[in-house]
Amino acid sequence: MKRATTFFVLMISFLESHPQIINATLLQHNIATTSFDISFSTQSNGNTILFYGTTTSLGNSVSDATMTSSHNLSITGLSAATLYYVKAASVNGSGDTSFSSVLPMMTQSLSSGSIKCYFVRSVDNSVAQGANAISLGNATADTLIAYMNRSKYTMDIAIYDMDNYNGIVDAMNAAYTRGVTVRVIGDGSNMESSAWSQLNIGSNNKLLSPTSSNYNIMHNKFMIIDANSSDANDPIVWTGSTNFTDEQVNTDANNIIIFQDQSLAKAYEMEFDEMWGGTFGPYKTDNTPKEFNIGGNRVELYFSPSDNTQAEITRKIASADYDLEFCVYTYTRTEISDSIDLRISDGVWAGGIIDDTTGSYGAYHTLKLDMPNTLFLADFTYLVHNKYLLADANAPALDPLVLTGSHNWTYSANTKNDENTVVVHNASIANQYYQEWVARYQDAGGTELPTYVTGVNSVSNENAALKIFPNPVSERIYLVMNSEEKTSATIQICDMSGQILKEETVDGNSALDVSSLQNGMYLLRVVENEKLSQGKFIIER
Repeated sequence: MKRATTFFVLMISFLESHPQIINATLLQHNIATTSFDISFSTQSNGNTILFYGTTTSLGNSVSDATMTSSHNLSITGLSAATLYYVKAASVNGSGDTSFSSVLPMMTQSLSSGSIKCYFVRSVDNSVAQGANAISLGNATADTLIAYMNRSKYTMDIAIYDMDNYNGIVDAMNAAYTRGVTVRVIGDGSNMESSAWSQLNIGSNNKLLSPTSSNYNIMHNKFMIIDANSSDANDPIVWTGSTNFTDEQVNTDANNIIIFQDQSLAKAYEMEFDEMWGGTFGPYKTDNTPKEFNIGGNRVELYFSPSDNTQAEITRKIASADYDLEFCVYTYTRTEISDSIDLRISDGVWAGGIIDDTTGSYGAYHTLKLDMPNTLFLADFTYLVHNKYLLADANAPALDPLVLTGSHNWTYSANTKNDENTVVVHNASIANQYYQEWVARYQDAGGTELPTYVTGVNSVSNENAALKIFPNPVSERIYLVMNSEEKTSATIQICDMSGQILKEETVDGNSALDVSSLQNGMYLLRVVENEKLSQGKFIIER
């Protein structure tokens, strides 16, 4: 690996018009405070070049002359909690050059990386595996106000609706009075007028979203505190499904997730500033980083509609190998139902709660056929206002995750609304959400639950294309094809972001050498007779 010379950069510029050979997006991984890795693949073997910088002008580069189609290169010497722009290039043996687009990426912060989650209504601690989930109940508003009172320099809030019955607006005003710069964006079509008029933070610090036929609603529910503080332990991101109204903080089924992380706070600030500058909904661009290392946990961040969040929801559904649970207020997308149906057909346990406002939509009826005893429409005196998905919450060895935020599973959320979604890969957080899910599920009449498993001997079910053993593995992984004909199959080993690390064609049962791969979790994909199966395995030495 070496720095690209000026001559080499000029040569690449000259060749920029040649055919495109990069066939996958850039994947960021191994994120640290001063470095991260970039992976991508090309159609043919070529060298690897990365251009990067703190602006889109880039200005720095690293390269590796090794000819390969699976590219991986580290960028080092970076600063913590800093946004970098990265562009990849590769020159093949014929001199053809391709470039990726320029993508924003963030380094790890020096923050504590604490992640906390809370719930407005009851939880079921009987299914806890470690930490008990916490129901705040009537203390939700007090908790929110306590965080507002912690702000020292800035507090930026994007909120669909709020009122002052619990003193929330008073807390914003108090922060402004003590010298905090407070900015609030509300939804122009829904914001309670009395609360908006009581918000005394300076007329230039209040903004309502526009109302137009091409735009729907500013549906976010997030708060950013002290994003740019010199103390990395100050920044806070508060998000989830909870609006700042009396019913939402005291009565409805909602979730809250709080991050003490400066990298994530800066990314949210980018989104807030874009709206603050007058760009909303379908007029926004995909310009925020997606991958974060928060306290050693992989966290993903998506904003709607610029980031095609629905595609990420279906990807997270597809990642489940053991169980799926969801709790969604409004759900109309049959594409998501189809994704869940596919996992059920592969033996994944699935259960869900949908608020009864969606009972007439096809998405519910599509799922009910495959989930007759585990899918329920909520019929409570309160709203089930959550918007979360759990994957493998009962199989800690299989990368459990929580997807949550303001995004309902609807067309408008994906294409017109301003929304935010976080994905947290953490077994404890997933289990705490599962404790809330079980309480809502049982209240709705659900009795069947998945079994909690601490070890996994096979990542595939009896109907899938292959079995994998042992798992975890140290040196060699053995593949047993389930098809009787033992036809040729393509086997891919990928990292958890989907980057292909190893690919082989096998005939029937086989074994793969994984001794060159580091400890960690990996995806294994098999393509046989045009059918794709996927599982996870762990390398542990």
